[in-house]
Amino acid sequence: MLVDLNITEFAERVASDKPTMPAGGCVTALTGLMGISLMEMSLKVSSLKPADQALELTDLQKTLQQIHQRMVSYIDKDAEAFNKVIAALKLQKNFNENDQAYDTDKKSAMLDAIEVPLTISKDCLLALECSRQIIKMIKPSVEGDLKVGILTTKASADGALLTAKINVSMLNNKDKVNELLTQVGVMQRKLDKIVSGIVL
Repeated sequence: MLVDLNITEFAERVASDKPTMPAGGCVTALTGLMGISLMEMSLKVSSLKPADQALELTDLQKTLQQIHQRMVSYIDKDAEAFNKVIAALKLQKNFNENDQAYDTDKKSAMLDAIEVPLTISKDCLLALECSRQIIKMIKPSVEGDLKVGILTTKASADGALLTAKINVSMLNNKDKVNELLTQVGVMQRKLDKIVSGIVL
């Protein structure tokens, strides 16, 4: 599993000229994981806040912890989705492009390759929503760390939405393409609005 690689191994695989994972989608998930981890750290360091903020801090910590765990899983889920696309494209050598078996496998693989980055971006958006509350209650000593986490998480969401948009363009169904591109557009606008509302 990719999550079991150390930092050096992961980076070397990314930098390789061979068509192996991890690639852009996996890096996007890892980037989001790092950004969210900085948010978690900022909250933990600031946990000794007045009692009226203690419950809110705990709720935010739980939410970020859940997103953290999901983001870890997305690293390998993206690789799995990518490998399904490659396998489907290889069928092209054995089937006519109009063949039902080829078309079904390719469509299923492409939808998975779109769903994973969309899910990454959704969780990044949720974490950024949390950061709007976090930034009001953290200790000054970790303000810089939190802001780096916010920017890193935004980069992850931007990258995931870009990946989804690119993969959508490979679908043949125009109605589905329009539906998914609309979804990407809505999420991009929401992302930009959230971050613009945070004083960095």
